[in-house]
Amino acid sequence: MKERIAFLDYLRVVACFMVMAIHSAEPFYLGGEAPDVTAIASRWDLFWITVTECICRVAVPLSQAASAPMSHNPKKSSWSRRIRLSAFVFN
Repeated sequence: MKERIAFLDYLRVVACFMVMAIHSAEPFYLGGEAPDVTAIASRWDLFWITVTECICRVAVPLSQAASAPMSHNPKKSSWSRRIRLSAFVFN
């Protein structure tokens, strides 16, 4: 079994919280019943919600990158990896 890298586990936890921050900011944009009404009260609210969303948008690629070292299996033959890659590319 591979040795776990604690930093990558912590990075995945941070990425999970970033995804939750993105989803918790959505109601500010969706707001009221009318299509042009939002729950954003001022320009500062809009600014901070936008900054939070922009920073947290790296969450999914970050969690994928943090999970990649644990899914790599060097004992598998390179041919099976090539076949899977070619099936992915040519589909």
